[in-house]
Amino acid sequence: MFLRVAPFVVLFVLRSTALAQEASYSEDRIAPSRVPPAFLKAAQKEAPGVRISKVYKDNEKDYRFVGQAADGKTFSVKLDRDGKLLWRRTYTDLLPAKLPKAVATTFKDEIARNKELSGFQPERTSLVDRFDAVKNESASYYETFGHTPGKLHPRIEVDTSGKLLRVDTSFTPSTDDYTKREPLNAATVPPAVRQGIAAAAPGIKLARVFRVTTKNSTDVNYEAFGRVDGGRGVEVWTGANGHAHVMAVSIQLREVPKAALDAIAAESRTDKRLENFRPREAWKLHLLALGENRYQFFGDGPDG
Repeated sequence: MFLRVAPFVVLFVLRSTALAQEASYSEDRIAPSRVPPAFLKAAQKEAPGVRISKVYKDNEKDYRFVGQAADGKTFSVKLDRDGKLLWRRTYTDLLPAKLPKAVATTFKDEIARNKELSGFQPERTSLVDRFDAVKNESASYYETFGHTPGKLHPRIEVDTSGKLLRVDTSFTPSTDDYTKREPLNAATVPPAVRQGIAAAAPGIKLARVFRVTTKNSTDVNYEAFGRVDGGRGVEVWTGANGHAHVMAVSIQLREVPKAALDAIAAESRTDKRLENFRPREAWKLHLLALGENRYQFFGDGPDG
């Protein structure tokens, strides 16, 4: 089981991450203040430890909530007009080179075979974990979203075994907002950003760096992932000027303050999903812009 303990999870997002894969012209973005408090509470329960950054309302008066966790995963939760869960999705962005071989082959073959996909350029590739509350079904699949010279915005879905599930070329993305995470190689990381990353995490050995932009905004941010001495995982989020906002480093459970572990125990007594929660992994997050620290936990629950 994969859980976050709310009191010690950072609720900090550099930029909104509303997914272009889901947004459409049938939805209108609304201010959180216009959402009934019970709906916001229901959405937050479905995505513990995630800061809700965007809310949408569609023609059927259903609500969709979008937010990003501190580990970079994007959560999307949809509730019906009565506040009942319709579905929940978690998106983990991946570099195309990191796709399983069978999945990558299916994507490649479909793009070559399907004339509507001619000239397809991927913009985002993700592993999607979906829960359909109406059918009480869970599934995982890979999805790539992009565009063609003919101004189509195809969305291709492939299951974890490499079977093609769906090709949607009729999708029209919303122009309200869209966050793009572009993987960079070492040579294309701006010097100021590289210096900022090194200053925030001395000795870091970079594995991945993403350039993050949002449509209709001039802001540019960078997300860096790597390791420091001893093999500890580390993440750094910076602005275009190289000033770091957040630095997260993996730590041993024995390094976690007792107060943080006590908070887990206290939360588990009021939230049944956290009952008997056993932390297996811990991260210390430094909110450099605020001068504060937080802790994030991953582990097992009653269902393992």
